[in-house]
Amino acid sequence: MTYALITAARDEEDAIGALIQSVIAQTSKPAHWIIVDDGSRDRTAEIVEGLITEESWISLVRIERGGKRDFGSKVYALQRGFRELGELKDDFVGILDADLRFEPEYYSRLLGIFDEEPKLGLAGGQIYEEYEGKRVVHDNSMDAVAGAVHLFRRQAYQATGGFRPIKDGGEDTLVELEVRAAGWETRTVRELAVTHQGRVTSGNGGELGLRFRRGYLNWRFGYHPLFAWVTIAYRSLKAPFILGGLCQAAGYLWAGIKRPGRVVDPEVRRFLMKEQRGKLRSLLRQGDRLR
Repeated sequence: MTYALITAARDEEDAIGALIQSVIAQTSKPAHWIIVDDGSRDRTAEIVEGLITEESWISLVRIERGGKRDFGSKVYALQRGFRELGELKDDFVGILDADLRFEPEYYSRLLGIFDEEPKLGLAGGQIYEEYEGKRVVHDNSMDAVAGAVHLFRRQAYQATGGFRPIKDGGEDTLVELEVRAAGWETRTVRELAVTHQGRVTSGNGGELGLRFRRGYLNWRFGYHPLFAWVTIAYRSLKAPFILGGLCQAAGYLWAGIKRPGRVVDPEVRRFLMKEQRGKLRSLLRQGDRLR
């Protein structure tokens, strides 16, 4: 089994070296790895060039871009990476954020799980945030794979619309949802640890801004209303206590007032609502975790 990787990097001079060393050390190396430098203003590209001189399977692509990074710029960088790959011929294709590190057996073990589970279309390891001397597990449900470590079976990725820019983010969630709607399974592999060098953030505004955007996007994705409010209640029990849930509720209500366009098409939304009704039933029966 072969796989290819794409990384979008911008101003990651403090982290990109550890990532490159992690990938080069893999016992099962990718056939191709496209690193897209998305207009870095620091030494990111220079560090990449210095570390890949003897690795012909790694390519650096540079994009000149001004201004600060927004939710769309990463998607455009990933799209550039896919164009560089050309026709997808490898068995798997993955997205890898620039600020990660992991053990040498990470991809060989992950590929082994795919081999054992032919219906698995998308998987990735469990993210641990490392900051201020702490190591904190990233909170996500079992079937929600962190966009930082998406690894797709080629056929599953081809069943989606690919990565498209979405105002306020959520492009990785959309692709993941489309994978499941196409009949494939998605899973976070808890036993495969991936270290995120710093806190997992998304845009400006810190944790409370992230919560507001999550609620806003939940409406745009067409979440089942009951599921959306149960997730808000769940979030209220996590730090920042109460306030995080209130911000998520505010985002959901604001979207309901503003009525922005839905992110998913009607068929995918019907699948999502059916899936969420099933999760609510499981919660009542077994106390299963919600996203």
